[in-house]
Amino acid sequence: MHSGSANWASSRSLPVVLVALLASLLTACGHQNAGEQARLHLHEAMTLMEQRELPSAMEQLKAAENLLPQAGDDRLAAQVLLRIAWLNAYGGAHDLALIYYDFALPHAERSADKGLLIDVLLGKAHAQRELGETEHAWQTNCQARLLRAHANSSQRSSICTNEAFHQLLHDSLEAALQSAEEALMLASDTASLGNAFALLSYIYEQQGQTDRLEKLLRQYNDSPNGQVNYHRLRLQYEYYKQRGDYRQALEAYTMMQQVEALMEGSKEQMSLMRVQEKFDREMNNREKAVQRLWYSLIIIVLLNVVLAMWWWFGRKQRRQFRQYQQEIARMRDEMGEKWRQISFLAQKEQPEVATLLSHSVADTKAGIDVLYNLVAGNNVSQYGKKEERAVEQVLWLVNEPLARLIDNCQAALTPKETFFCIMEHYGKDDHEKAAAFCCSEQAVRSTKSRLGKKFDIGRLRMPDHEQQEHQTNKTATDK
Repeated sequence: MHSGSANWASSRSLPVVLVALLASLLTACGHQNAGEQARLHLHEAMTLMEQRELPSAMEQLKAAENLLPQAGDDRLAAQVLLRIAWLNAYGGAHDLALIYYDFALPHAERSADKGLLIDVLLGKAHAQRELGETEHAWQTNCQARLLRAHANSSQRSSICTNEAFHQLLHDSLEAALQSAEEALMLASDTASLGNAFALLSYIYEQQGQTDRLEKLLRQYNDSPNGQVNYHRLRLQYEYYKQRGDYRQALEAYTMMQQVEALMEGSKEQMSLMRVQEKFDREMNNREKAVQRLWYSLIIIVLLNVVLAMWWWFGRKQRRQFRQYQQEIARMRDEMGEKWRQISFLAQKEQPEVATLLSHSVADTKAGIDVLYNLVAGNNVSQYGKKEERAVEQVLWLVNEPLARLIDNCQAALTPKETFFCIMEHYGKDDHEKAAAFCCSEQAVRSTKSRLGKKFDIGRLRMPDHEQQEHQTNKTATDK
């Protein structure tokens, strides 16, 4: 029974496994076909480059570049991108060449071909030097120098040439001379030989070593390298002109013009640049169109979000404003009602309190400030009749027994005596009173003596409830 179930489960999973294997095989075949097609395009491009048909070679390389994402081969990608960069550099488009060198660099690093990586680094250093980025070119050359053990003689020659250029920029002629001589000795192809020869002859010319310069010119008198011949003829022209041998100088100049005409490939370069520019222009237009589309969508979304937030915030503010207005109106009505009730009760039971309530808020605040200064022991020497009236009005709300005691005094009190009574009631001694009135303690005792003739000062120290009881008994006795 168990074996039957296992067989049934395996029979159900078998189609799934077969589909997965088929999909993997199709994917591998797709990658292999894309890689084979890209290699065919690369081989055709290299053949066209040898035949000097550069525009056609660029078309083949572009076709191979389009297949690189499907191929998934880093070494193949580095080779294709490196040759596109070479053609751009040959056409004078060093900025485009630098871009493709940067594209090729990560593929070359992931591949196991160190020689290919050195070619990419040297080409990038050359493009950076042509664009005036000397420090970046030196850093790139240093990266290539770290791989010198894997480099061939031409690559080592190019590394030495780059070092000589860097040393010349930093006024190190002796070090540049050694690097240039090593580069010329290691040169094994036409490009590295031409660069090393031009650099070494320039250093000889700068140092004034005419004998070594003449020896170098005689050594490469019949060189098949066009670049070497061009620099040799230029040096001969300048050398003969300085010596006054104008006939030899004219012959060297004429031959130099012929070599320069042979080296120029303006039509091929223009065709090559047109192919490259057309492809890059279409790619840039496509990228810009996609970017504009995304920017438009983002702007529309942001505008909608801003409008929605503005509408929500405005609605919220209007709702809160209405709530605030309703709350203020309710509080105003409540305060008015309470004020009317207090006024009615005060007029009915306590006329003094009603009189106090009829005063303004500013007077009430002034009375509270005066009362606070008296209780706190602050300076009250400048207070007069106005402050006395203000504090008497406040006392009817704060301390009614004390207010009645002061108001029922038989003789009129001066402001200082009124303040003395309040301070005496709240337990201030003579020293504290003297500090508040800014006077001596003898003056305070004199005020106390005068005040004692007007009413019983001892009642000021009585608690508020005892004063109220005493006042009630006195009123009953009088009646």
